Amino acid sequence: MDFKSKVEDFTTNQVIHLILELLGRISDENLIRLTYLGEKLTFDEEVLSGIAGVRRYFHLNAKGDVEPCIYTHIAVDNIRNTTLAKALDSPLFRSIRARQPHNPNHLRPCMIIDNPHVMRELIKETKPRFTHPGAEEIYTKKSQEMDAYAEHFAELADTVWQNEYIKGQDESIAKEEGKGITERFAEGQQISHIPL
Repeated sequence: MDFKSKVEDFTTNQVIHLILELLGRISDENLIRLTYLGEKLTFDEEVLSGIAGVRRYFHLNAKGDVEPCIYTHIAVDNIRNTTLAKALDSPLFRSIRARQPHNPNHLRPCMIIDNPHVMRELIKETKPRFTHPGAEEIYTKKSQEMDAYAEHFAELADTVWQNEYIKGQDESIAKEEGKGITERFAEGQQISHIPL
């Protein structure tokens, strides 16, 4: 039975325990296994998107580079040269955690495609190395295209966020309090947060 088949039905806790066990025995084979387990976690219902920077997820690539996310090809440390604890407490990871969430719309959590300015600021501040040839292009040569994409997606995602998430939550809160939305907010007022 191959590795993927063995862990297919593992719970999130079982995956995390296996990751910790494999980290104690670093080899090229275990780094590949760790990558698969990290990818498995990103599709778990308990793990939310936009959680890079060790909030609840990080990525070890096949070379051992400690990356904030499987799609964020930057690193300052390699697991072969430092402890995982030190790598995860690096200025790179601290800076990412300090910026989370990247914007208030949870449908736009990613610092690469939804908020590319955040990623460029992070790179300028922490000066990581790119972990494969060409990885820097989306932050340099293609930065205008990334900004345009993010801006276009923001228009769509912000409308959905406002109409389907914020409005629905506000209506639910208002119903519980016995008040209508118009009684709680001035007409046309933007709702910046949800009172709990």
